[in-house]
Amino acid sequence: MKFGLLFLLQDPPNGAHIPRLGEPFSHHGRHFQFTDVTITPRPVRRPRPPIWVGAMSDLTLKRAGRIGDGWISDPLHSFDVMKSWSTIYHSAAAKAGNARIEIALLRDAWVGESRAEVEQVWWPHIQAYHLFYLHLGFFASGRFNADWEPWVREVKSDDEWTFARVAPNRLICGTPDQVVADIKRYEREIGCQYMILMLRHPTGPSHQETLKCIELLGTKVLPQCR
Repeated sequence: MKFGLLFLLQDPPNGAHIPRLGEPFSHHGRHFQFTDVTITPRPVRRPRPPIWVGAMSDLTLKRAGRIGDGWISDPLHSFDVMKSWSTIYHSAAAKAGNARIEIALLRDAWVGESRAEVEQVWWPHIQAYHLFYLHLGFFASGRFNADWEPWVREVKSDDEWTFARVAPNRLICGTPDQVVADIKRYEREIGCQYMILMLRHPTGPSHQETLKCIELLGTKVLPQCR
C-alpha cells in the first residue's frame, strides 16, 4: 500500500533558512517554539517523498511550479481554467528551473450506459454538493475564478444550476466512449499525468450503481486510456 502526505504550504519569510532533510531546525513563532528538533522516522524514499501542492489561483500555481513536485487541481473549475492554470504552472516551474513537474487532475466522473442515465442516476448528487458550495458563497467569494464563468455570480435559484449548464467542460461523464474522449482531451491539452476521479458523494449514487460504474470504468474506459 502506498501513502501520500498533504501539507498546506506557506512561503518562508525572506532570508529564512530552509533546513535540509534530516537537518535539525528551530522555529520560534507566534504559537509554537521549537529548538534544534528533527523529524523522525525519516522517509525511506530518497532524497525525499514528492511534495504535491494543491492550488487554485494564479499565485498558488506559481508557488506549486516553484517549490513543488506536482500540482493537484480542484474539481470545480472548467476545462478552460485548467488549461490556463496548467500553462501558469509549467511557466513558473521553467522559470525556477524546476524539472519535477506533474499534474494530478481532480474531476467528478461517472460512466453510464447513456447520457440520460448519467443525468438521472448521478447528476442529482453532484448538483447537491455544488449547491452546498453555492449557498456557502464559494462561487461569489473570489476563491472561484468567476471571470471565466460570470454566470455563476448571477444564479438566482437552485433550478438554474442545471446539468446542461454545469457538465460540459467540467464533469467527465457519459457513455464509455464519451468518457474516453474527455480523458484523452484533458491529457492531450492540459498535460496531466494523473487523474483522480471522484465517483460517489455522501448522498449517492447507491453502492450497486457505483459498482456498475466502476465495472464500466475498468472494462470499457481504462483499457483505452493506457
